[in-house]
Amino acid sequence: MPAPPAPRCSLEDLPVEILVEIFASLPGTDLPSLAQACTKFHHILHIDSIWRRRCWEEYGVCENLQNLEMIGMSYREVYAKLLHPYRNILGLWQLSNELYGRLLNVAVDGLLCITGWTNEPYHNPHVGGPMQFKPSFRIRLTERKSAMVACLEGHSRPHSCHMQILKDRISIKCHPTHHYIMFGCIRERIPWWRREETGLALAQEYRPQPYCLTYRRLYLPPSHRDDLIRPGLFQGNYDTNGLKIAMLSFHGKYARVTKITGDASAAAWQETLEIHLMHRIQVPDGEVFRNFNELSRLVQEIHEQVIQEQQQQEDRTEESEGHGWQSPAQPSVGESGAAALEEPPVPFVLPVGVRSRDQNYPRTCRMCFYALDTVTFYGSAYPRRFPAVFILFDENHFGFIRLESRCFILYSRVQETFQNAEAPSPQAFLEMIKNFQSGFVNMARRTLKLASWTSMALAASGFYLYSNKYLDPNDFGAVRVGRAVATTAVISYDYLTSLRSVPYGSEEYAQLRSEVHLRSARRLCELCCANRGTFIKVGQHLAALDYLLPQEYTSTLKVLHSQAPKSSMQEVSQVIREDLGKEIHDLFVSFDDTPMGAASLAQVHKAVLHDGRTVAVKVQHPKVQVQSSKDILLMESLDLKWGLGFRNDKPRMVLRDAWQEKNDF
Repeated sequence: MPAPPAPRCSLEDLPVEILVEIFASLPGTDLPSLAQACTKFHHILHIDSIWRRRCWEEYGVCENLQNLEMIGMSYREVYAKLLHPYRNILGLWQLSNELYGRLLNVAVDGLLCITGWTNEPYHNPHVGGPMQFKPSFRIRLTERKSAMVACLEGHSRPHSCHMQILKDRISIKCHPTHHYIMFGCIRERIPWWRREETGLALAQEYRPQPYCLTYRRLYLPPSHRDDLIRPGLFQGNYDTNGLKIAMLSFHGKYARVTKITGDASAAAWQETLEIHLMHRIQVPDGEVFRNFNELSRLVQEIHEQVIQEQQQQEDRTEESEGHGWQSPAQPSVGESGAAALEEPPVPFVLPVGVRSRDQNYPRTCRMCFYALDTVTFYGSAYPRRFPAVFILFDENHFGFIRLESRCFILYSRVQETFQNAEAPSPQAFLEMIKNFQSGFVNMARRTLKLASWTSMALAASGFYLYSNKYLDPNDFGAVRVGRAVATTAVISYDYLTSLRSVPYGSEEYAQLRSEVHLRSARRLCELCCANRGTFIKVGQHLAALDYLLPQEYTSTLKVLHSQAPKSSMQEVSQVIREDLGKEIHDLFVSFDDTPMGAASLAQVHKAVLHDGRTVAVKVQHPKVQVQSSKDILLMESLDLKWGLGFRNDKPRMVLRDAWQEKNDF
């Protein structure tokens, strides 16, 4: 008698409750294909508890089901229309179209929202303090159950923007209907000194324009068992350049501290501290730290030894290519480092003459290594290298002494955790570093090349104007615009970099602020004297605003009342001829060549009419009518009124109307 057939088992025969548990444990990316298997599975996958578990396990979000039902939304719709489509943008990114390189952390913010948070570390003066973030953009589901991207940059309400997602970068382009405060990396921060001085809030609007930000993927360094300490992000106080973010990573016999945000001296990714883990500096009792010369001598000896070893390694490499030579086994860095960490800490004190912005540094250290600081400064296409001392204090603190500049920089581990920021592989991490460094190098080289060509063109133009005595440089709009743009940029840069690392309210802050005010006022005065005309008149008005501007500005600009230009007699004759159609001798019996007085727009001459009356003749400076309208437009385009803290466009209209009235003679 044949055996009865085995009972047929099928996944479809399982109870719905069990199938729900099975499906809820599967990755969300596998569930759509499972729904196509049969009608029963298709219906089961509409049960919202499955998608609630997927939202929690994959994205760490959970919301009360009743709250979703109140807005007519389900977990399945949230997963399918928001979380899954934008899963590839979660994690760390870095702004690639500016030399500072702000960080962007994209994270799920509640169930119905994904937010991009930007970090600007120089707002926080404390190395061990938390990172400060502000929202940059937000993606949320609308009532129509579609995802909408809104930009939060600027000074008004959120506005729509377009997001393009690629493999390793995202681009956010705002519609040109929004008004931004200033531009690029300095928007919303100029003039912060005006708010401090007068309490007036900044409300200057920039002209509507497309606003595009491009971010590139940033991975955290992978961790290995043999690493001295856990790699990751650290905050460092870079002297007067402010607080910056650096990345510590380990690469076999070397460790690298890469500064991933820029400052006033070098762009992002253009400074790397290479730590030679095989060249430890022995400090048994810490006394070597008290003598800078002795410390420099030890480092210099190791530096020469490293150069010699590198040369020998190159020679051995050439020999091994023909003889199959194998390098001897190197001792394990991890084992020697782990043994060293078991040693008792030694006292640490900064050598005499070494300066530091942070005096709250640890007083004991674990290990010291020889290091090489490589920096590519602004305006240079080639890096410079400086020997340095790397000091490991503990798991969360390290620092280094740059011998060339005699400065100490302390780093503290960033305590924030970032989701979806791990590199998929060590190769992906190394490729990311290579792409970032090459990208900023290319940007710097393009900037340097453009500056070189611009300098050559300006030099040639200046030589031509200087050699031609019949031409006035102020007749050329490019010259006047160039002066104004350059002065505005220098003043803005001075304010942005001079005070950001000094504690607000301190005596040092007040002194530095006064110095910056004075430097900026002198630059503005030089600009007014060079461009003359409208600029002198505006400068004279600024000098009278002692109730609004700092004393350094008003006292410096008051000299413009005695700096009015004077037109030559030839120019005066030309103006009278063009305006009245007659020569001077046809209108007057006598006309004094020396003016009785001169102002920014005109000068006054004493004259006698043919009927014997003595009169004062006010003659407008040549080209004032033509240049004044262009100067007003230039000031509006440069938004010079932001420096005065104006809140709307009324001053612009008053300035234009008043100028037309003054020119009507």
